[in-house]
Amino acid sequence: MKEVKGLEDRLSGLEQLMHGARKIVDDQVEMAQVDMFTHSLIQLLSTHSDHFDTFIPLGSSLHRASNDELIFVVFSIIIFLLNKMQMS
Repeated sequence: MKEVKGLEDRLSGLEQLMHGARKIVDDQVEMAQVDMFTHSLIQLLSTHSDHFDTFIPLGSSLHRASNDELIFVVFSIIIFLLNKMQMS
């Protein structure tokens, strides 16, 4: 039987390419899940904000948070969590 030159290198390169593609797909799925979660939170906040009062700290006092402020807080938390996930 005749050995094909460079076959092992080609298979190794293909394996690395497949691994890289799998990582990209996994990252995209994770980003899509975060996006769906964020969209759900925004929808929840805008739909049910009449049913509860949310107060956030402002200096040394609390004030009623607007929808924009709540969305900002939620996004800040999500960004913080994503950064923590990337560090680990």
